[in-house]
Amino acid sequence: MRYQAEDLTIESLEQNNQLVLRWLGRSETKDPNRTLQPLMEAVIGTLQSAQSVEFDFRALEYMNSSTIRPILKLLQTASTRAANVHVRYDAGKTWQRMSFLAIGVALASLTNVKVSA
Repeated sequence: MRYQAEDLTIESLEQNNQLVLRWLGRSETKDPNRTLQPLMEAVIGTLQSAQSVEFDFRALEYMNSSTIRPILKLLQTASTRAANVHVRYDAGKTWQRMSFLAIGVALASLTNVKVSA
């Protein structure tokens, strides 16, 4: 499946008994709660039957700081529905490294969530 909101695309596919959600493009909206809400709800719907979920942000070109809160919410929701949640980012992109290190700290209390490059 493929979900799109403005310049952001999320591709959903199953690999090795794992749901993989690849994030592509850019998220630059000033009000991501309004713009991304339908997209996030669709993604949450795909989590219903997943044991393991990988959120792959490595191909994401850019996201502004306003996007972090909806992503945190999405990851927290995923942690309640899947046994394992893995967040992957590209440490070679400075903005991703800084953003996802902060996201990792915010999610540190969730033992079934792993954030790594």
